[in-house]
Amino acid sequence: MKNLRKITLGLLGLVFLLLTISCEKESIDELYEQEKISEEEILGDDSNSKEQHEDQDSPCNSLIDLALVIDNSGSMGIGTRLISAQNGAKSLVDKLNSGAFSALVSFNSVADRPFNLTAMDEAGQIALKAAIDLLSAGGGTNIGAGVIYAAEELTGDESLFGVVTSPSGNDRDGAQKIMILLSDGLTSNPTGTTAAADLAKAQGIRIITISVEGADDVFMENLASSADDFYAVDDAGLEAIFDEISGTICTSRVVALDIHPTSCPNPLSPNAKGVLPVSINGSDDFDVTEINLSTVSLEGVSPVNSSIEDVSTFFEVNLEEPLDPYSCTTLGPDGYDDLTLKFDYEELRLELGELTRGDVFTLQISGQLNDGTDFTGQDIVIVK
Repeated sequence: MKNLRKITLGLLGLVFLLLTISCEKESIDELYEQEKISEEEILGDDSNSKEQHEDQDSPCNSLIDLALVIDNSGSMGIGTRLISAQNGAKSLVDKLNSGAFSALVSFNSVADRPFNLTAMDEAGQIALKAAIDLLSAGGGTNIGAGVIYAAEELTGDESLFGVVTSPSGNDRDGAQKIMILLSDGLTSNPTGTTAAADLAKAQGIRIITISVEGADDVFMENLASSADDFYAVDDAGLEAIFDEISGTICTSRVVALDIHPTSCPNPLSPNAKGVLPVSINGSDDFDVTEINLSTVSLEGVSPVNSSIEDVSTFFEVNLEEPLDPYSCTTLGPDGYDDLTLKFDYEELRLELGELTRGDVFTLQISGQLNDGTDFTGQDIVIVK
């Protein structure tokens, strides 16, 4: 009965939150109808931007869809609080690369999404950091609206809460969904906000919360996906906390995947039977025996056979360029053991859907190492 009562209260709270947001819909619509920021304003005229970007390391190769959800209520204008939050968020953005997509959601009395999910290549990083810089403090604290806007953008599902926020549709199947939620205030509807966060987590979204002095630490911890995903900071530690968080989300390793080893281009047949041969290449800094074979899947399909042998040369595909089916190598053994895998063709085609001859796209492999580290890898194929 206690659990039923909690669920009932949570659902009632969510309904109240949705009614609150619906009442504010005119205000939200006004936010969306505001004059769009021009490309020149987003990119700015900073002649040092490219040089600064090139000086930054980008160690985060994780395949993630990330939403930065930042409180820009009036209290964030205290001292340098908002500036510190902005600087911290931008430092995290510098650690991303094009394997990550990121969006920006802000909230005060209402929510806004000034930056859609976008690949964090050089141009994406510059544009997102410019959007972060444009945040200004004012208004109340509607944390629940921020959660809803971020969750619908990360899932691409505007019906998730029944509130139309027009998600961009740039979310990606297979990407880790992460929301970093920062606030220094007390939300206007704690019960509804909790219910909204619970629904977001039920969709597979990992919520990391940053509770800045002035917020309810217990409440913010309850919104987080786990105790390890909760951070309480004062103003002095606000900027640095993003570096600590980046270490928890940038944990995936990128491996070199080779579809049809020694073939170039890599063919994928729309009607072949049998198995598709694949290898994960070893190198001087990667031992393929570290892979936990039971976790490996190619587009969600588990291998039917595997072995350790040196079959092809390590080759990294440049996925930041337009897809090129000739971005591959025909070279054989290179002196390092590879993990060779066989995948059932028919099972794979069921996952991929209809294949049209001449189509060029990527296949993604994923899994975990023996120490629990996630890994991903992609290779370009052409349907023949």
